[in-house]
Amino acid sequence: HVLWIGSEKDLYLYDMKSRTLKIMVKGIGLVTNIEKGEGNSVILSVRKTTNESVIYKFKNGREVWKYDFKYDCTAIATIENSSIWLGTRQGQLFHLDNALYLCFYSMLYIIYYYKWSEINITWNENRVL
Repeated sequence: HVLWIGSEKDLYLYDMKSRTLKIMVKGIGLVTNIEKGEGNSVILSVRKTTNESVIYKFKNGREVWKYDFKYDCTAIATIENSSIWLGTRQGQLFHLDNALYLCFYSMLYIIYYYKWSEINITWNENRVL
């Protein structure tokens, strides 16, 4: 079992079995969110500038892809079918599919198109997703 840890400038991997901490990416930037993806993967957001982020996917400790996101990502949620949902500081919600195609969704569209039980997301005052 491993634990991914993001700091204001580096990305770490902590191995709970050996109790060792390893720097995975030095100087990556401010990690704002880390979410477990499918299998041994994680999706994370890193603040690039005040209004932009970079979304990364790591699998088995290696970078698989990265996506320049033109908004300030503050929340990531993944769903069983590998869908990635991104919430922004500006209150916007985006869906990033497996082909890295980004779609903007308004809340009205999501309420109309999806059943809340299928989304399985808990809303509260502190998290966008």
